[in-house]
Amino acid sequence: VVTDFRDAVEESDGETNNVAASADTIDVELPDPADLVADDVQAPASGCPGQDATITYTVSNQSDNPAFAPWADTLYLSTDQTWDVGDAAVTLVERPSNVPGHGSYTETVTAPLPAVSPGAYYVFLRADVRDAIDETAEDNNTAVSVDTVSVDVTELVLDTPAVATLGPGRSAFFRVDVPPGETLLVTLDGEDGTANELFARYDDLPSRAHYDVGYE
Repeated sequence: VVTDFRDAVEESDGETNNVAASADTIDVELPDPADLVADDVQAPASGCPGQDATITYTVSNQSDNPAFAPWADTLYLSTDQTWDVGDAAVTLVERPSNVPGHGSYTETVTAPLPAVSPGAYYVFLRADVRDAIDETAEDNNTAVSVDTVSVDVTELVLDTPAVATLGPGRSAFFRVDVPPGETLLVTLDGEDGTANELFARYDDLPSRAHYDVGYE
């Protein structure tokens, strides 16, 4: 034990007596490695950026040894069947309980889809994304859905109000087609006491970091 390790206290007898050690030792043993395997990912047929989508996945432990929690899994959207760092994360799922040897767990997760352009996307699962679990193999922690999610953005009709309900920290995305040479005026109303942000971007989805026009 080291007391006052930041030297916050001025001491009359110096600093040489601020360290003490126990008489006995502690034996520390690491658990035997497990082997988490991403087995199955079920994707919804369609979805919209900012709106909730439900994804189900299964992870099994193919080792004789238990996998000791906690760890975290992450779901992503990808335009192809190869995961890379540019794929958009959907959500991170914390795993709070152990999985016995040759056991498994299934998670059904409902989360808003990220701001991706319209198109067909595979859902990727990366189990133990932070490498918290010691495993005999790490190359089987990734799985991809067989089917794709058809992602599209809700279209606004000119001169027709659209209503959306936003929770704290949530986003809603819309698309509007404007004839060439015309000026677009967008009006955003909210309930009293609410604070909303509005961003617009040509031919792509905006974000708080990337937009052509913004209002806060």
